[in-house]
Amino acid sequence: MKRFFKYGVIPVVTAVFLFCITLMLLPVLINVQKFLPQIEKQVSQTTGRQFQVGSDFGLTFFPWLSVTFSDLRLGNPEDMDADDFVKIDSFEARVKLLPLLANKVEVSRFVVSGLNFHLLSDENGKNNWELFPEKKAGGSNPSRWSFLNWLFSRDVAIELFAVTGGSLRWDDKAHQKEHQLDDMMVLLNNVSSVGKATVDFKGTSDGHLIRGAGTIGPVSSQLSSLFMDLRLNLNDRMMAMVTGDCSYPLAKTQCDLNINIPPFSLAEFYSITGQPSSINAVSDNGGEEFLTFAGHFNGNRQKFTVDSGSGSVGNTSFTYTLNHDSVGEVSNMIEMTFDRLNLDHYFAGKSQVREPVESETPGSVLQSLQTLPFDARVKGEVLTLANLPFHGIAMDIHAEKGAWQVMDGSFALYGGSGVFDASVGVTQQPVSLQCNLELQDISSELLSQGLIGTPFLTGQMKGNIALRRTGTVGEGLEKAYAGNGIIEIDNGTVTGIDLLATSSEENSGKTYFTRLSTDFISESGFLRFKPLTLVLPGNTRDLQAIVDFEASSFTVSPLSGDNTDGENDVLSLSGSYDGAGLAVDGFTGVHETKIIDLRDAQALVDEKMPLPVEEDIENISGTPLIDPAIVAQRFGLKPEAITRDKVKKAFDVGKGRVKIHPLQELDKADFSQ
Repeated sequence: MKRFFKYGVIPVVTAVFLFCITLMLLPVLINVQKFLPQIEKQVSQTTGRQFQVGSDFGLTFFPWLSVTFSDLRLGNPEDMDADDFVKIDSFEARVKLLPLLANKVEVSRFVVSGLNFHLLSDENGKNNWELFPEKKAGGSNPSRWSFLNWLFSRDVAIELFAVTGGSLRWDDKAHQKEHQLDDMMVLLNNVSSVGKATVDFKGTSDGHLIRGAGTIGPVSSQLSSLFMDLRLNLNDRMMAMVTGDCSYPLAKTQCDLNINIPPFSLAEFYSITGQPSSINAVSDNGGEEFLTFAGHFNGNRQKFTVDSGSGSVGNTSFTYTLNHDSVGEVSNMIEMTFDRLNLDHYFAGKSQVREPVESETPGSVLQSLQTLPFDARVKGEVLTLANLPFHGIAMDIHAEKGAWQVMDGSFALYGGSGVFDASVGVTQQPVSLQCNLELQDISSELLSQGLIGTPFLTGQMKGNIALRRTGTVGEGLEKAYAGNGIIEIDNGTVTGIDLLATSSEENSGKTYFTRLSTDFISESGFLRFKPLTLVLPGNTRDLQAIVDFEASSFTVSPLSGDNTDGENDVLSLSGSYDGAGLAVDGFTGVHETKIIDLRDAQALVDEKMPLPVEEDIENISGTPLIDPAIVAQRFGLKPEAITRDKVKKAFDVGKGRVKIHPLQELDKADFSQ
């Protein structure tokens, strides 16, 4: 036993003691500052860029392997003219020494203060974050992930990992964009290879506060992936929940994540972007419009898919899939279906209700989404535009730089069908829309009901229409859209007015036609039809008409130069419309003219008119006469029987003037005038 203590225990204890003393004295015995130039030179040669560290570099070996320094700078490649790639104000790391002998890494503190990154990518795609030059023939190329892979292949425990006062700037010249992340703070507690670590981080991007919290881990390259459960928050207004894992190795990470964005206000989103939008953010009941998204993400930054996607905006629910391939011919491919979408609500409603948040680069978040390039196939049950419900909608969309081209669109409308194409400018204020439609076999009755609120037309319609949106937020549909086109209607009626002068009780209030064709222009709240050709039984009439949406009124008149004569002359008329139909000014229905019973004509003459001998006839020329029959009897003209309830010519619509020339005495009866 004595020999064991003498030759076994005592030498080991002595060796350990001397080892500890040596480690404690190393910083004293070794002048670390003397090796700094060599360290800086070696790092510069390895990375191909300038490297320097402050003269206060400190190193201790016991009981901690401790490293401290300040003012560390790592420059950019020589062909990139910019600030330092990395700058660190101060750094402190403490690693327990003895566990290293057991292949364990126990870190009590790893604190970086003032960590600043400046990322660059030029027009050719070259960047400054590739730290190591290309591998030379016969040489070796250190991997940027080799240290992390070595570190996390062992038992690791980090009590505190902290980055404070950091910033990240990215100048993306290839896409002419700049991104800035300031006031970065990252805190990780109890990071280990066997348990979960708590995470707390925040930062400011383009004036917007980004925060997050949750858990990650275990952290070990011996595992196939890193699990995470995070809650992200933007300006304390929008939230996203991310759960899933990202696989190793870190250089080729593949993530499998479930992403859920709870309902958030559309007005909040516009406020966060710092850019006002013409899209309405108020719901139909006057409250705020809410959005929600969810999806399953699988892939990495270069190539990923989002499946099982779902969401809602207001009363619209939708499902979607997304395929992203940064090197593919189509970078983003989307397939989406929705139940019902009312574009009138978003394009011609009230403005949003919140003030925008101050931002140094306003609108960058919204602009990034608006200018996202993609190809999409969209299907929907009902889409409402210009107060018309389009059913079974289907379309292809190609989007690039904020311009959306809609192609191969089809729909069903009021018993008929149609095809369309369109272009949408989502970055413009207000959002621009130009749409070309071709209609077939549309019910004119239902279409007129949808457009102006009263079914004044019947018949089957076909036509070609060019529609464009010109209004701003808060304007009604009558001013929000303009357009022009040609329409034709076969075998129909105009209900509520008789455009001809031959009305009777049977056809009063209707104009029957075998064909109606017209060119029209809609702008500034007016709808103009010119020429409006009516093909009637036996003849054709050319008209012009104007509808004033704001006043809910209309006028109809013969087209200038139209030769209309005889019993079928078209009247000039005006009126108004509402949900009950059309109403013509001054029209009260068909009137009956009440005439007295048969009386002796001579008695009438004696009673109502003086004899020529008593008063010269010239004195009564042009004066009002009670009845033409009396005049005829008095002067021996053509006799006329006068009966009760005789219906005279009834003009049930329209207005005008009738001129009666002064009465003249003739030598004999003359009916030629």
